[in-house]
Amino acid sequence: MVHRNGAVMHAGQTRMRAGDEIIVLPAAPTSNIELAASITQILYQVAVATKVALDL
Repeated sequence: MVHRNGAVMHAGQTRMRAGDEIIVLPAAPTSNIELAASITQILYQVAVATKVALDL
């Protein structure tokens, strides 16, 4: 909740007054693209290490 004076408070910590605004923030989703990129990077590193080990 944002009061008219600019103070930002959790809704359970204060009472609503005239001029107050309620702000609802969206949930931050976990990025599937970041997860896929991390897994791909790990698989690539394992493949390179395996290739190096087999060529010895």
